[in-house]
Amino acid sequence: MDKTDFNKLHKETELLFHLSIIELKKVVFYLELNESDNSLLSKKYGILKYIKKIIPNFDIISDISELKSVQALLTLQRMIVDNYSIIYLLTSFSSKNEQLLRYYLFLLDGTKSRPKIIEKFSSKSKVNFPKSLVNKAKKIQISDNNATLKLYEIIKEKNLNSLVNESIINNSNWKFKCSKEKKGKNYYSWTELYKISRIPENQAEMFQNYHSTYVHGLGISLFLNEEDNPLPFVISTLDICSVIISLILKILTNEYPDEIKSIKISENMIEFMNVSWNEHS
Repeated sequence: MDKTDFNKLHKETELLFHLSIIELKKVVFYLELNESDNSLLSKKYGILKYIKKIIPNFDIISDISELKSVQALLTLQRMIVDNYSIIYLLTSFSSKNEQLLRYYLFLLDGTKSRPKIIEKFSSKSKVNFPKSLVNKAKKIQISDNNATLKLYEIIKEKNLNSLVNESIINNSNWKFKCSKEKKGKNYYSWTELYKISRIPENQAEMFQNYHSTYVHGLGISLFLNEEDNPLPFVISTLDICSVIISLILKILTNEYPDEIKSIKISENMIEFMNVSWNEHS
């Protein structure tokens, strides 16, 4: 493919990417505007908030594509795919009860981890932090500890603990493979999560085996020369991000069927998201 063909393909891919972002922002804005429950204990609110925090990264991808920084592009792309695969696991994999349990375990993973991180950091730091900052950190730890207890209560009240063995609950193992397995490596790898979330197998393995070398700055990241044409990487990144956006839109239509009815999504985007969803099922 010569430079002219690459430039034409780049413009086409860029157009689809920007149109996809516009549709996603429109839908998320509408859903957020009409969301009555703003507690993370509500899975609907939590998923919407999770998707909202990903959106700015698509804007950054757009900016970086102009700079043609391959490492930045592939690093952000990998992060976006990771986040999308989590969204899929929590909304579209297995039964609704298992999805809800995974969501609460996902929150538990956060509320249990953050106090430990704060404690470890503050205990080893030689910096004398302002008292206001120390007090804020303590409040966060107390709040997280209380939230952890609350999440355990909810899981028990909803009888979600009956779905899995106790070790999965205790370890906040939201990536569990087998609900009854007590020993061994009982969690999905990132590559497995990619495959679960309708990403084609060859791309799933590429994200893990190739893109991660750029994320971590390994040897392969040195092989690209400045004079090499970065457009194939730009086109590939914009293309996969458009597909991810379409899949996120499909998840939103599944999770918020009544609310989505009031939103006008373009016919072309509906067709695109259905093709992306069904093609990779």
